[in-house]
Amino acid sequence: MNVNSDLLNLNSKSPAFSIVIEGKDVTTVLDTRLMSLTLTDNRGFEADQLDLELDDADG
Repeated sequence: MNVNSDLLNLNSKSPAFSIVIEGKDVTTVLDTRLMSLTLTDNRGFEADQLDLELDDADG
């Protein structure tokens, strides 16, 4: 996950994020369907985990 310096607004009350898949920014595509985003930062050599829950109510 790439962190853009524009996203580091410390006065913001809601989390800012950017989702890049294979070099393509898909944030705006997923933003309307995003229900939850959870990032687990594990210690040491254990892999970190990113969980995205997307709304697919329209099929």
